[in-house]
Amino acid sequence: MDQKKYFYNLNNYSDSEITRFIIEFTKLDPLLIILLNKDFINTYLKELDLEDEYSIKTDDYFGDLIESEIIEKDTNILIRIYEFSNGIYKIKEERVKFENLNYTKHVNMSKKIQDFQYCMHKIISTENSRLTSENFSKTTNNLENETNPFPLVFVNLEVYKCFEEYTKKHILEAYSDYSYLKKRLEKEKLIHYQKDNEFIDFLLYQAKLITEKDKENYYGKYESKLKSLNKSYNVNRENNFNKVFADLI
Repeated sequence: MDQKKYFYNLNNYSDSEITRFIIEFTKLDPLLIILLNKDFINTYLKELDLEDEYSIKTDDYFGDLIESEIIEKDTNILIRIYEFSNGIYKIKEERVKFENLNYTKHVNMSKKIQDFQYCMHKIISTENSRLTSENFSKTTNNLENETNPFPLVFVNLEVYKCFEEYTKKHILEAYSDYSYLKKRLEKEKLIHYQKDNEFIDFLLYQAKLITEKDKENYYGKYESKLKSLNKSYNVNRENNFNKVFADLI
């Protein structure tokens, strides 16, 4: 899809889809990440300026406002600008005010900016953690030439290898087993924050560990929610997890 067209249709995509778009488009190259973020901001600031000007001309400004205080409170838009220096990303935050923008249009458009920059910030925070770790701890063991294939999910390569072993040996009932695995990994702080829906997308599209049927069951039969740690617990799952992840917990 054309980049600008994707930007304008951003409200149609979930956080996991936006994240996947950013990763696939940039391949996590620092320059491409910064340019993509810059292009996105410029696209929407220009669009907001045009809508602002249109609202003034058509006297549409107060169409969806009840109290004038809403103008001061809700028409500030936070944008994050990044640069890559000395091996890490640096962040600069700016607020841009649109005093004459129609309130409904402001909410719709600023939501796109917030969603995109939430995903961008999550990616960059993860990349900064990885880059900082690489800068300060070069390993010389047999993991030296290996990299974590899913740095947005697992905190390091060792966790991924244990995850891979666990899924090969101990996944018998996809919904309950993956529920326990995700919630236990979260409890042990071995994975980065992921919404349940994002984790299901990861299992299907990236790790390729579940089927489309499993996803359909998740959204239908299981109502788009994994079980809690307590509800997915049993002795076998706990023992299996403790054995596989013994060196990490």
